Amino acid sequence: MNETIRIILDFEANIFLFLLIKSFIQNDQPFSINKFDIIFFIYCIIISIPVEIPFLSVIGFIADFIYILLCLNYNVKKSMISFIKIEAISLVLLNIFFMLHSIAFTDYSTIISNTNYLHYKQMVCQALVYISYQLFLNTKLFSKYNRYLSYLFNIVITAIIIITSYIILSLSQVNTSSEIMLPLLVSSFFLFISIFLVLYRYFINTIMEKMELTTELARINIIKEYSSQVESSLKEAHSIRHDMKNNLLIIHKYAQENRTDKISALANDILGQLNSSSIIDTGIPIISAILNTKSAEAKLYNITFSCNTVIPFLSISDNDIIIILGNLLDNAITAAAKCEDGYIKIFLEQQNDLLLLKCENNYSGEIKKKGELFISSKENDGLKHGIGIENVKKAILRLGGTSFFSYDNEVFTVDVTLPNYL
Repeated sequence: MNETIRIILDFEANIFLFLLIKSFIQNDQPFSINKFDIIFFIYCIIISIPVEIPFLSVIGFIADFIYILLCLNYNVKKSMISFIKIEAISLVLLNIFFMLHSIAFTDYSTIISNTNYLHYKQMVCQALVYISYQLFLNTKLFSKYNRYLSYLFNIVITAIIIITSYIILSLSQVNTSSEIMLPLLVSSFFLFISIFLVLYRYFINTIMEKMELTTELARINIIKEYSSQVESSLKEAHSIRHDMKNNLLIIHKYAQENRTDKISALANDILGQLNSSSIIDTGIPIISAILNTKSAEAKLYNITFSCNTVIPFLSISDNDIIIILGNLLDNAITAAAKCEDGYIKIFLEQQNDLLLLKCENNYSGEIKKKGELFISSKENDGLKHGIGIENVKKAILRLGGTSFFSYDNEVFTVDVTLPNYL
């Protein structure tokens, strides 16, 4: 075959191996280039030029290990482990793809008789190894956001690559040795796919970071509002204590005058002040913050808010609790606010290694569902309501918990079970 084409194909195969090593070392970290990458890139060019090099495999293994060692700051033990894993992944996947291609395309005789075809196939399989690893990394990352879309994306990309691989290998069988356009097109295609997958991972990272930032801001706002409520309640309690002496003198006077109606009215007024300044204290700061914040919001809509909590500890992250408990209460407030006598009841209890959460509220109107997605009876509330419950379900599944949604003509109930280990 044309020597220039062979060099291009060998170089591309080496580059995809280099990209695989780099992806493995960086894992989920953003893609970056350092001086060792440039050195290894030059090595990939040099090693591709000669037709035959004695002990090529040994030289390749040594070069790979040195590159890994340099990237991992001369940590020999970590480098050796990474080297073994990378080489094992590369060799196993390369042989698997090679065999699958041979089975699918029945090209055994072509491999033996057509050197041109063999070089194309080796390069294509090496590219598939790298792309497969990128798909694995993206799936691991994207499944936290949307597992089904991740699977769909992988199926589409895999189908495109299989079809393209077949076309490339078919064309390479009839490609003359003087034509250099095909290897350039092949390399362009696979590099485009590789760049697309890297950018796709950046896109998912951006979405995840935005979601985490939104949740963190919500946590900060909830804690801030809770602190403000505590401070306000303490001031009210101090004011009530300050006025207690005068109130007792007035009660004593009413008692001497046998004015029981006045005593009762004043006592009810004092109790009302005490109740209005009460703070929900669960012993878990983030849960107390959420319950107090949502309780204050519920009062704005004249919703009766009651909670019963027995939680000795919490091993679930603040962000997950905000997503689950915060969204459930938001939906409950939205629904109960439409009722004349709206109410919300929250139960939180630890049983063995499980945290049991129950949220009950009344509602007015019709509950609509589209598949498993709940949709509010009001069109402008539907999107927020549906997304809120979907986020709750995803967070519960991610934590290994379960959720059950039930409703009758008046009451909507959510039962959640979450692992909560000490």
